[in-house]
Amino acid sequence: RFILPAIIFLFFIGIGGIILNRRNLLLMLISVELILLAVNIQLSLFALILDDLIGVIIALLVLTVAAAESAIGLALLVVHYRIRGSISTDLLRLLKNLVFKTTVLLRKWLSGLKRRIVIPLGF
Repeated sequence: RFILPAIIFLFFIGIGGIILNRRNLLLMLISVELILLAVNIQLSLFALILDDLIGVIIALLVLTVAAAESAIGLALLVVHYRIRGSISTDLLRLLKNLVFKTTVLLRKWLSGLKRRIVIPLGF
């Protein structure tokens, strides 16, 4: 009776954690895990209500994928911390800007390349 509002509360705590905390990668990873946990509990609850075993099986599969994602994410955070000394997302924003500028330059180069290529119409 009170489990569905608790699931919705967990889901929105995860969403709020992602929206409000954009600087700490560890807290963002925990927020994603909260969202996945809320979805799994809801899927298991509905499978129990509908007396369907497939929903529980899918929830277990999603839990295994979430566990693997969490392990890989934590390993990447440890490596990132060892290299940079912090887990702040400021350096990742710089990398994002670099990738965006590189993409813009690549698009300009490709558009200029398209104008130089002459495609014969006859075979």
